Amino acid sequence: MSQPVAFRKSLCLALLVPAILLAAVSLSRAEPATVRCVMAPDATSARIVVTNPLATEASCQATCTFETAIHDDKPRIVCTGPVAAKQETELCVMRAKTNPLLRLIESSADCRKL
Repeated sequence: MSQPVAFRKSLCLALLVPAILLAAVSLSRAEPATVRCVMAPDATSARIVVTNPLATEASCQATCTFETAIHDDKPRIVCTGPVAAKQETELCVMRAKTNPLLRLIESSADCRKL
């Protein structure tokens, strides 16, 4: 193989590989999602509800952290599951094992295209 042809093939590969990697990274980028951490009236459980902001089905993850009356008892739940495009879905329910939940401390959620 002549030098110019080998050089052109190497150059094409050098440009193509980063482009493919960049496309793969952009496809898996997480988008922020709306999350609702809803405590039951009796404070013994909480529902985690996520809204998928994407125009396609996505895998969504949500985290909710609560406070109880006990110092350093901060139950956290992390849920993951599929959510239809532009839909709201209950991902999971957390049951308080020992102490009633007092209030929500923090929450976050994101969705990735499947």
